[in-house]
Amino acid sequence: MRLHFVNPPLRQDADVRCIVALVELHPRCARQGCSGYQAMGYNNEPVVLQRPWVLPPKAAPLLYKPPPLAELELSPGIVVRIGTSTCEITEALGMGSFGVVWAAKCNKEPCQEVAVKEMICRSSADFQRAEYEIALLKELSAIVPSCPLRIPSYVASDSKPLADGTTRVRLAMSRLPGIPLDTYVAEPPEVENRLRTAVAFARALVEQLAPTMASLSSVAYHRDVNAHNILVDVDAAGIPTHSLVDFGLAVNASTWMDPSPKNPGGKSEWEFLDVGGDCRYWPVSAWRQFEAGCRALSEAPALCAEYQTHLDLQGLGLTVLQVLVAMLPEEGLVLRELRTLQDAWTQYWDDATEFWSALLNTFRHGGDWSVLKQEFVARGVHRIMAQRLKKLHDALNTALSAAAAANLDEEGTSDWPHGSAGLLWALLAMVSYGEERTEPAHWGEVTMRL
Repeated sequence: MRLHFVNPPLRQDADVRCIVALVELHPRCARQGCSGYQAMGYNNEPVVLQRPWVLPPKAAPLLYKPPPLAELELSPGIVVRIGTSTCEITEALGMGSFGVVWAAKCNKEPCQEVAVKEMICRSSADFQRAEYEIALLKELSAIVPSCPLRIPSYVASDSKPLADGTTRVRLAMSRLPGIPLDTYVAEPPEVENRLRTAVAFARALVEQLAPTMASLSSVAYHRDVNAHNILVDVDAAGIPTHSLVDFGLAVNASTWMDPSPKNPGGKSEWEFLDVGGDCRYWPVSAWRQFEAGCRALSEAPALCAEYQTHLDLQGLGLTVLQVLVAMLPEEGLVLRELRTLQDAWTQYWDDATEFWSALLNTFRHGGDWSVLKQEFVARGVHRIMAQRLKKLHDALNTALSAAAAANLDEEGTSDWPHGSAGLLWALLAMVSYGEERTEPAHWGEVTMRL
């Protein structure tokens, strides 16, 4: 008889674990018809051998397998793979209507700071918009312009369908230095000569971004130029460096104005795409397009031309005005003509902000856009904004006349800083109130006037 031990314990007494001995019958016992138990001298009782039990070696622990990098939700400390790049998220930079932008460190050589934009696309239109933003940055990154493009450069991207039917798109691009311009001008630093600083700051904004916009306009229209999408980085000497970000609403320059059989009804994109961007920086034509659509807009040739060609010019022009007014001296110290400009700007901005709040509330709370449009038509919103912009235009003309006259002062006693007249003249080209123009304004004209 041989005894075989099996591992699973059948009994347990105190700290001693028991094992059962299974009896393999000897051939002789089998011939005699006795059982294994009887052969061992036990009457049908199981044979139990007791000894301290040594547990078998532990199985190797199951190794934690983290989810694929691309599945992780973005937050500080998370490492994600975007295309062929690995990015470590460091902090949130901002949030827009189409996604969140994060700061991250990229493993590409040399190690660089990047901005990662994550977009959740809930429709094919959302996905096409995200794909175009990626394609545009790729194209612009390959351009070798005559002057530096003050925009992010493409680093990497990927997209993934999610279980809820949406598609997540991630775009990594170079991170540009600075903070949003509207944040900076909300509390401008104290300086010795605020008027001179305001004019120099506003001029720098045009000088730096007009060439970038000129290069961009041959490829695309941004459609969302405003003080929040412009970054400013000010050095120790107070010299600003500006850059333009967020191309999420950009459109192809050729298909924007040219009819295409690929478009719905063979129309140009301006005819059927939703009006986009911050409405506080819209021209009159964008308000009219929002209210009543392209047919009503086509009935006014000047507005129709303005909407097709002037969105980015208007956006930058109103941003420059916003900066200039915000940085001017207090009321008692400002020149009379600039005080008139301040008053005109305040009236414009108050009305624009009221209508912007209505748009924002409708967007955030899923309101009825048709009801809001009917309300805007009933109130004549586009006419109100035309009046406010016309008043701004008149104030700019008055200030330009005073600044130009000061340039003729040979004694050098003028209170107008150097460059004021050129800045105001450039603003008159950029800021439109829907007036008839012999030809559309363009970025070359803006630079020439400056």
